[in-house]
Amino acid sequence: MTAARRFLLLVIGASPLWAQGAWADSLQDGLYKVSVMLDMGQTEDLNARKTTEICVRADTPDHAHGFFLLTDNIQLAHCPVKNVVKGDKQITFYIICDGIDAGRASAVYTLEPDAFEGRYVMRMGGKNMTMRETQSGRRVGDCPK
Repeated sequence: MTAARRFLLLVIGASPLWAQGAWADSLQDGLYKVSVMLDMGQTEDLNARKTTEICVRADTPDHAHGFFLLTDNIQLAHCPVKNVVKGDKQITFYIICDGIDAGRASAVYTLEPDAFEGRYVMRMGGKNMTMRETQSGRRVGDCPK
């Protein structure tokens, strides 16, 4: 094992961001009001907008903290989150469905202490269509018990 790899493992083991309630001061756990927009490219009149609330927590089993697609995307709704990578001010992951020509999405979230911006690029299985979902969330309180 190289010295650089040992150092990286030491740093990761010493201070895991996902184990801290405030993710190293980059985002607080809590209830977030989120504005969502789905961009379907060429079909501008079909762009969907909505506002919803989500509970964001550092301790979710998939390590995505409650972040997921918020538009009504049935094809990706039950697909697993994979390859979660967390940084001080960012989290990235993929949503990858099983099977040939299955849907997939990539996500990038920029984190602030009480707000986030999320961006998804989705490719629907078996179709030559790419859609983009953007999310803008602001903390409004604690998660319901």
